[in-house]
Amino acid sequence: MKRNEHSSTLRLLLAHRRLHIWGSGRRIVQQVVVMSKGTPSMGKRQKSTHIRCRRCGRNAYHKTKSVCASCGYGKTAKIRKYSWAKRSHRPKA
Repeated sequence: MKRNEHSSTLRLLLAHRRLHIWGSGRRIVQQVVVMSKGTPSMGKRQKSTHIRCRRCGRNAYHKTKSVCASCGYGKTAKIRKYSWAKRSHRPKA
């Protein structure tokens, strides 16, 4: 087997592991490609999980859970409130 055939075969074998290979012959450098939390992943954040709540008006109603994180609409008839959470008057959503 020639050097070019060997390196291309090695590339194919390691392709399923997401490894990038540089070099030729005996000197091979490999690097594992990992998804980062930075700029590249920001483009994938397009779906919205929370929409505006019809009871409190805040952007805290979870679409799939059908519950508001702010006032508890969809879970209970009472307004969600806790002693450890201070509610200040702030703009809705």
